[in-house]
Amino acid sequence: MPSITHDQPAQAFTAVPQSDRRSLVGYTLTQSQEVDTLVVAALRNLEAASLGVCIELCHRALIASPAHFEALHVLAQAHLMQSEFEDCVQVTEKILAVYPNDAVALNNLGVALDGMSRLEEAIAAYTKSSQIDPRFGDPIQNRALALDKIGKHTAAEEVFQELIQLYPDNAEAFYGLGNALCNQKRTSEAVFAFRRALALQPNYGLAWFNLGNALLEQKLWDEAIEAYGQSSSCLPYHAATYSNCGNAYTAKHMQEEAQELYDAAVACNPKFFEAFFNKAVLYNLNGQFLQAIEACNNVIQINPNHPKVMNVLGVALAGIKHHVAAIDAFEKAVEQNPKQVEAWSNMAGSYEILQKHEDAVRCCKEVMRLDPDYPNVRARMAFMQFYICDWSDATERVNTLVSKHKGGAACDPFRYVAFSKDASLHHKIARRWARRLEKPLIKVESPPKPPIHKRIKIGYFSADFYFHATALLAARMFELHDKERFEIYAFSFGPDRKDEMFQRLHKSFDHWIDIRAMDDMSVVKKARELEIDIAVDLKGYTLDHRIGIFQLRPAPIQISYLGFPGTTGCSSMDYVIADRTLIPPHLRKFYTEKVIYLPYSYQVNDDTKEVPKKRVSRAKHGLPRDGFVFCCFNNNYKITPEVFDVWMRLLKQVPGSVIWLLKDNELVEKNLRTEAIKRGVAPERIVFAKRTSATEHLARQRAADLFLDTLPCNAHTTASDALLVGLPVLTCMGDSFASRVAASL
Repeated sequence: MPSITHDQPAQAFTAVPQSDRRSLVGYTLTQSQEVDTLVVAALRNLEAASLGVCIELCHRALIASPAHFEALHVLAQAHLMQSEFEDCVQVTEKILAVYPNDAVALNNLGVALDGMSRLEEAIAAYTKSSQIDPRFGDPIQNRALALDKIGKHTAAEEVFQELIQLYPDNAEAFYGLGNALCNQKRTSEAVFAFRRALALQPNYGLAWFNLGNALLEQKLWDEAIEAYGQSSSCLPYHAATYSNCGNAYTAKHMQEEAQELYDAAVACNPKFFEAFFNKAVLYNLNGQFLQAIEACNNVIQINPNHPKVMNVLGVALAGIKHHVAAIDAFEKAVEQNPKQVEAWSNMAGSYEILQKHEDAVRCCKEVMRLDPDYPNVRARMAFMQFYICDWSDATERVNTLVSKHKGGAACDPFRYVAFSKDASLHHKIARRWARRLEKPLIKVESPPKPPIHKRIKIGYFSADFYFHATALLAARMFELHDKERFEIYAFSFGPDRKDEMFQRLHKSFDHWIDIRAMDDMSVVKKARELEIDIAVDLKGYTLDHRIGIFQLRPAPIQISYLGFPGTTGCSSMDYVIADRTLIPPHLRKFYTEKVIYLPYSYQVNDDTKEVPKKRVSRAKHGLPRDGFVFCCFNNNYKITPEVFDVWMRLLKQVPGSVIWLLKDNELVEKNLRTEAIKRGVAPERIVFAKRTSATEHLARQRAADLFLDTLPCNAHTTASDALLVGLPVLTCMGDSFASRVAASL
């Protein structure tokens, strides 16, 4: 989130003269005329803010008359105005040694102690000053401000109310009250207090500013922007006003206006690091990660101890796939503030991508300790444990997860495919997550109806245009488009991997558009400029998705296909491509999209894929020569304890058989062999296969006898591969999309 800067009023110094009650008038001049002349001259220089001259004149007067009361008062005030707090304390103590009940000296002593962060002593001085002169407003206000500083906001509120009773026309009292209420999160009451201050003093710039902050906290973006506009009229060089107003525009997803305001803040004050910080947050939101890194570095140069910048820097580094560096930044963030839950969550995400699952689980546990209801943390935690086949508390964790999400908790829909085959629950979770990702304050207009093109323009949006499961399935489809009827565009936002598959795909599209550096709205504008007729999302909620593009409607017709096994829950997604096995009529109600039915199976495949003919040596893969070989090359997170129970019973009933599984990480082998022993099966009857090339993977499957599928998340590409080489697949169906894919194939 962007950082909101708050301003407090300065301590109310008691200038000399302050009023007819507090001026030198009334004190009897007892020294020589020469000393009196020096003091009067010092006073005039004080009023003219010529503080150095004032101090020199006071010292000359005090050499002649060391206890001159008026000279000490003027000198104390000059030191105070120069923030020379220790000198002020020494001078006021001399006054109080002779005149212990001087309310002005006690107030100024309090201000000096306040400036030295000796707040409890300052409050005592203010309190004594008020007791001596209950109608002297300055120490009352200063005491309230000091109480607010030390976190005693309720006490501060009471003192401001006391001041208002004395001086109901005191704008600063209402302003201070507003700040005390803001600090208690009572923003509605704070807004009322700030408005009272402004009714008394319409040009009170700081009151307009903090009114804007209170309205911003209430998410009243337009009213906040209006208040900041008034503040900038009164305080044209107040950098925080522009920065916080930029935050309001960021909240409205008006990035260009926000950017201009952050730049204006920096122009007012090149050292105002909060504006750089807010720029970094905005750049991250827009996917402009390199610019975010630069802005973070600006913050660090000015304020190396900024409490949140390392987390924002980590997000930017993760955005450019530098996850090791990102983790280093997140570690520094939690070193600065161990309760920074967002940094722990982000660090878990980077560890997950690096497949350091134990570290990811550790971070998730810290998130849950700090905030058990933090969005998505329970699902990520369970997913990570399933990824390493750590089932120590799997049943309890999944049951809790299902209960939470039935109750309305937010969860990334992709993670949920591994935990439930209930289509109705998948639908609810997707709808909830889609609403969470929406940009509600952007008016989403339907794109203008494109002219009738000679060739229909289809845009495919993906981060997976390289050697990836989606590309392996879809490459031939792109090549087989009828180029006389269709003009096809690749909107690519994935990693810069120019492998063999990338080269093949690049040739198959009519147009290749790299949108990695473009924010969602810019992509939408680009697609509309190109007059795309149909936009196809190949990602859904899978890794590196950009569903936000589709929420802003880049094309008149929008379709979800292939990447995500389920409903997106987005009202902006018009269609999902499926088949009648995946989504039979009785399950259509659980999809926000209309269904385009393909005959047979929804899943496109590559009919040019070479199927190795050579016979495979079982011994080479650690398999028995004669025993029956069950296999499952699904991702490890799809294996549940219930499925594993079935497999182990099969091994017991089929002598000499083994099960051959994919090994995504070292912990999987250790954990699954331990689970086998618990079920009375020798651990060596589980054989593990490492990831390899597509050709080698197809070839080795000939060594197996039967592919055993998983539930609730079926085999997808792995089932296609097995069937392609003639390996039978045994599957079970649930109600969800992901639990019916293998049956469809």
